[in-house]
Amino acid sequence: MGFIQDNLDKTKFQRVYLSDKARNEIILKGLLEVCPEASFLLNDIKQLARVNNFKLDFNIINRNYGFTMIDSNVVTVNINDNHDSQKLRSIILHELGESHYIVTKHPRIISIDESYNRENKLTEMLSHYHIKLLMREYGLTEIENYDYPNIVKKLSNLPKDIQETGWSEIVRIVWGRITFEDLFTVDNSKYENVVHNITEIITSLDFLDPKQYNLIKINVNEILDILADFGFCREKCKLYNLV
Repeated sequence: MGFIQDNLDKTKFQRVYLSDKARNEIILKGLLEVCPEASFLLNDIKQLARVNNFKLDFNIINRNYGFTMIDSNVVTVNINDNHDSQKLRSIILHELGESHYIVTKHPRIISIDESYNRENKLTEMLSHYHIKLLMREYGLTEIENYDYPNIVKKLSNLPKDIQETGWSEIVRIVWGRITFEDLFTVDNSKYENVVHNITEIITSLDFLDPKQYNLIKINVNEILDILADFGFCREKCKLYNLV
């Protein structure tokens, strides 16, 4: 159990009841104690959330690293604080980056078929490039990238999913290259040309420039059309263009 969760548990014991607002304040205080460098980014995310009518929630979990989700207009940042401080700083920045992508109203690809379970990487190959630009803008790249070598090593040791062919294999490789750049390598992929083309489309976009938001939507649709040639079924996913 991490120290942020410890503080939450102690406060619950003292007050008996802990409001959502008080819970968020305790979590945010703890996150900024670990990663004070995130303060300016967090303030900008809060401002964007207000302007674009989102509610921000923060939650401490006890598994994996972290994840950020949206339900209606509520964006919940989930972080496992049971990591060493360097790794936790990386997780905090990454999930704040994911929340920034959402409250900016960039496109999200959501599965409407439970059997279509790889849509996360479809959105993440976009949001992770957004995060790269964001971290560069705030001078936080080195902190956010801290644990990437270990993550890539773990990924390389995972057994290959034999069902991952065609569009899902393409998305996996694009996602890996966007996220981890030169750390992520794939030998002799038969999809190299299309992977290169999709990667070029994504990295040609400036996700931080409001003037490009419409262009981003157009290019995301182009990417989905390319993937359709390799078995992707657009009817099983919904593209949320929020801008």
